[in-house]
Amino acid sequence: MPISTSFIWRRSVAHRTFAFILSSLLLHHNNPLSLLRSKSSLLPRPFPSSLLRRILSLTRSNPNISLRFFLFASSHLSLSPTLLDLATIFSILTAAGHLFPASHLFCPALRSYPAATVLDALVRSSSCCKNFPSKVLSFVLELYSDLPSWNAMVTFNRMRKFGLVPSSQSFNAFLNMLCSNGECRTAWLVYAAALRIGVEMDHGSWAVMVRLLCLEDKVQRGEMLLNLGFPCRLSSYDLVVDCYASRGDFKSAIQVLNGMEERGLKLRLSTLCSVLEESCRFGNVRIAGFFMKEMIVRDLLPMAPSFDFDWIIISFCELGKTYAAMLIFQKALSWNFDLQSTSYACLLGALAQKRREKEAFKVFDKMSQNGIVVDPGTLDVFVSSICSGEPMEEVDAVIMNLMKNDFLPKASDLSIYVAENCRRGRWKEATELLHLALDKCVLMNVSCCCLLMNHFCKNGFLDLAIGLHEKVKGLGGFLDVDSYNVLLEALVVDGRAMEAVGVFDCMRKKNVLSSFSFVIMISALCHEKELRKAMNLHDEMLKLGLKPDIATYKRLITGFQ
Repeated sequence: MPISTSFIWRRSVAHRTFAFILSSLLLHHNNPLSLLRSKSSLLPRPFPSSLLRRILSLTRSNPNISLRFFLFASSHLSLSPTLLDLATIFSILTAAGHLFPASHLFCPALRSYPAATVLDALVRSSSCCKNFPSKVLSFVLELYSDLPSWNAMVTFNRMRKFGLVPSSQSFNAFLNMLCSNGECRTAWLVYAAALRIGVEMDHGSWAVMVRLLCLEDKVQRGEMLLNLGFPCRLSSYDLVVDCYASRGDFKSAIQVLNGMEERGLKLRLSTLCSVLEESCRFGNVRIAGFFMKEMIVRDLLPMAPSFDFDWIIISFCELGKTYAAMLIFQKALSWNFDLQSTSYACLLGALAQKRREKEAFKVFDKMSQNGIVVDPGTLDVFVSSICSGEPMEEVDAVIMNLMKNDFLPKASDLSIYVAENCRRGRWKEATELLHLALDKCVLMNVSCCCLLMNHFCKNGFLDLAIGLHEKVKGLGGFLDVDSYNVLLEALVVDGRAMEAVGVFDCMRKKNVLSSFSFVIMISALCHEKELRKAMNLHDEMLKLGLKPDIATYKRLITGFQ
């Protein structure tokens, strides 16, 4: 039965009246939510979204009350907020400068809905917010810039379409996101478009410009931008210094450092350490020594009561400067200084993250000689690094020694290393590692187990193949159907049909079967004169819809004659 116009009108009037009364209570009562909680049975359930938005609109002069009622309706009145509800409360909170609760409520919607849908909802909710256009969408642009998507670009284009100007902070966040994704050309186009619509540049904007120029290897232009006198952050100077140093142009890096001092900017440990790092990487002992002295003279390195090797190594590692950290580490060893275990662990983890496996091995060997125990987290990083590197005897020895001492690497890391050994023909080493891992109940990835299974079967190592099958089965794992078929065929050819039956039963339990699996087993049973078993398998094959091609099927059924 259709709803009459008069009914709709009366309900709308009732909603407006109820919203006005409830809003007045919220705004003028000392403790309105306690009163509503005691009288919640009088409120509609679930609370209507349209009524909620009316109340939010009427209480927008007090954003805290709006937020508290929104949360109350969600938790006590069975409200399931729609996107429009979330957009309304987000607009009110953002306009009032309450950015943290606004982002907390709205970020799940940003991840769940397309950008166009979100922006449409925000436009519809704009009546609740006088400063809606620029302030709200600028904050949305900033939030989208922290998410791995191109929704920030959709938001920026929508703002341009509306004639709105993003805030400097949101624009900088957007440009930084483009830089982080390597979209330098797009960043320049966005920058040009932003200038045309009147975006104001601040010190953060100039920092992004310097970053863009350095990313495009135009470090001289980045330095020119710093010299123009625009208010730039220290991080911009650090970036230019680091770019010059990474190219081995230490003269230019020192000129930038001198310019910083002329402008009254204090040089930081991270700034000088960038040059020290690259000088160590290039093997420039003179520059490395000069910057070590500079750090000591400027009291950036602790010298009292003695040279604190541990603090320096940990600090350099935290900055990601592993060449500089190794320089101090080697100096400590040459002076027979007893380093703390935290220094070893920090250096080992930093070297592993930078994929400097050879140096990491040296540190690890020294730790082993001194009986230093490393925490499992650092060992995980170290093992992950060496497993993804080139297979060699040193890596084999370290991994096997760790497993024998009950440290179990991640199955994914170890599987990568074993598979790479197989691809390089290091079958013996791969076999030893795999069997040790399985003995320690580390179930390897299917791919590396299958590589070894195929190798065993093709080279006649059937006992090893059966042993691998039994160990994988014992840990609840299984191989792929092609590897199982290779094993079945090898066993049948070697006259071990009964063992093949056991493997086939395992394949059946794991539902890893193909028509070729049945062909192998039916042919083998016919050859062994086990015709009844062969016929049962034949019927099972047809029932599962795994009948082979016509030519193969004709050859198969001749075995029953």
